[in-house]
Amino acid sequence: DRFIRFIESKRSVMLREMRQEMEKASEAREYERTFRELATESEKFYSGEEQWSPAERRRLEAARRPALTINEIESKIDLLSGFQRQNRFDLKYLPVEGGDAKVADILTLLVKNITEQSNFDAVETAVFEDGMITGRGFYNVYVDFDRNLEGDIVIETFDWEDVYLGPHNRLDLADCEYLVKAKWLSKDKIKQLYPEKADDIDKDFDEHTAAEPHQ
Repeated sequence: DRFIRFIESKRSVMLREMRQEMEKASEAREYERTFRELATESEKFYSGEEQWSPAERRRLEAARRPALTINEIESKIDLLSGFQRQNRFDLKYLPVEGGDAKVADILTLLVKNITEQSNFDAVETAVFEDGMITGRGFYNVYVDFDRNLEGDIVIETFDWEDVYLGPHNRLDLADCEYLVKAKWLSKDKIKQLYPEKADDIDKDFDEHTAAEPHQ
């Protein structure tokens, strides 16, 4: 009986924490609504899509005038991106006063290996371009166990559309209490990221599949 009560109590705590996390996600989505609308509009301006609003298009069509788009934004963003590519620099660790120079050198070699394995030059440029176009760019750093049982540190671009920031005032996000990352992953990838939860993941997927209506 004690064991059963313990399991039920643990499940209750997990459900409460899950509800709290879902509430945070909903809060972040609502908080981010205006930014995401502007960021999406900025992407369309960069690509040359829909620089005319529907109302403006209707007025032009009524006047039998073409909705001509001369994209002056893309070339300027691409120019700045070119400057960034031409002015790259390597990350380097420096010993602080009284620090060990050998340790700093080893860390420099390690981070160089990690960035080379992750094709960091391309990743950095992608994040830089996201920042210029939408105002935000994100890195995703994690340990990948696909090819190495001990894990490889991977640095990749994380799409700005998949990140929801909680309420904050400071540009450096120092006062941001949380952020939500939302990304579609396969079941196998989720199990790889959380191997200790493999059985629970299989169970959740099976229950979700069984609950889906069949045609």
